[in-house]
Formats: sequence, C-alpha cells, structure tokens
Amino acid sequence: MKNYAFLLYVLFVIACLMLGDYYSRQRDKIAALEAERENLVLAHNNQLRRVRNAQGQQRTVAPVAQLSAATLRELNAAHIAALERAFDIKLKRIQAVMRLSVTTSGKAGMPARDTLVMSPRDSLPQHFKKYSYSDNYFTMSAIADADSLHVTHYSVRNDITAIAHKGRRSPRWKFWKPRPIQCQVFLFNPHTGLDTLNVTIANGK
Repeated sequence: MKNYAFLLYVLFVIACLMLGDYYSRQRDKIAALEAERENLVLAHNNQLRRVRNAQGQQRTVAPVAQLSAATLRELNAAHIAALERAFDIKLKRIQAVMRLSVTTSGKAGMPARDTLVMSPRDSLPQHFKKYSYSDNYFTMSAIADADSLHVTHYSVRNDITAIAHKGRRSPRWKFWKPRPIQCQVFLFNPHTGLDTLNVTIANGK
C-alpha cells in the first residue's frame, strides 16, 4: 500500500511540474505576443522625429517593430514572399525590412539666357530663354518661349544612410525591459524630406 501511495505521489508531482511548465510557456507566449502588439502599435503610429542641420540635410529617428518570423509571415506574407523571390533569401535569414517614402521639393533660382533658333519650316527666327540649375543633388534644364516653360531635363539624387540601434527604455527605471530598437535615417539631399519610415526586424523564431 505504501508503494502504491508513493507511486501516486510521484505521479502527482510529475503532473504538477508538467502543468507548471505548460502554464509558464503559455505565460511567456502571451507576454511575447503582447510585446509584439506594442511594437506593432509603435511602428504603426510612425512617430518620426525630424531634425535638419544648417545645410538642410535631414536626420530622422523612427521606432522599429520587433516581431517573430511567424507573426511577420502572417501579417505580411505577400511582401515577405516577394523579398524571398527577389533576393533568394529565406525568411529566417532576413534581419530587417525597411520601407521609406521621400519627397523632393524646394526652390531653385535659374539664370536665363536668350537663345535664337532657326526653324526650317519658318523663315522667321524664334527667340527662347534657356534656364539651367545644378548642384550636387539636383539638376534641371528648361526653355521658355513666349508663354510656356518646357523642362528638358530633370534629375534628383539622394544619399541615404540608415542605422539601427538600441534606444533608451521608457521609463528608464524599468531596467528589466529590453531596450527598444530605433532606426536613424540620414538624408544628405537638402531638398528631400522623409515622409514615412517603417522598419520591421524578424528574430527568425
């Protein structure tokens, strides 16, 4: 009888340990899903911080969503599949996905000079004004006749540098929480501004 009672006790202890491990795993899973949800909300809000220096070049800081590969596949399966086809990289090897939208605008003063054009179909010469502007990132040429301006060439170039790093905790005293990942994007074209930026990191699990 004692052996039977001892066996029941051992089975009871094993069952309790298995239940404890199961609920612990469920708790960790729920915590991970909650963290992913917070990351998604943070990235969805797209809280960009923009700063321009004296040269007009822009530095933008944005939060980064950290998701599991499985969640990322469920949320954006078509986009990930396109990445795998385009770059021949499996999902577990993808470290981050970045999407950005930039807008180029600004004012440029262009000097004009008179240009004389002889048309074979017209015996009278035609007078045009020719405009041109060029710097390290923006080039445009145009001609103007009596009532119209015609752009003959337009070119915009931009140098973009993106750096992902661990940011500060908020609030700082919650030292046990992982540091959030932030992405800084540097736009060197002074005519360009960053509209949106979404970066997602897949941990491969």
